[in-house]
Amino acid sequence: MIDWLNRGTLHLVRTEDYGWLHALTAPRMVAGNARRLRQEGVSVATAERGVAVIGRSLYEEGPLNRAQLGERLARAGLRAEGQALAQLLALASIRGVIVRGPIVGA
Repeated sequence: MIDWLNRGTLHLVRTEDYGWLHALTAPRMVAGNARRLRQEGVSVATAERGVAVIGRSLYEEGPLNRAQLGERLARAGLRAEGQALAQLLALASIRGVIVRGPIVGA
């Protein structure tokens, strides 16, 4: 699996190690992610809506790439340009809503 673990850096980890690594590293990422979302002009309430849109989109449609998730956020009236999209995806990952992969397309 590939996910944001430790400092927000993407790491490739074995599936069987993901659970304990996520539990260990995600809490330390919360403050930094919240700060970056604020810097991008994304409020706490908007971030919550964004995570919900991301989770619902993946649940209903299956794997989607970054651009497709950005489109779903934009359609919901949420900011998905600049680093806002990356930080919303990171928050969804911190919350355990998403993981990176499977790889879609070429």
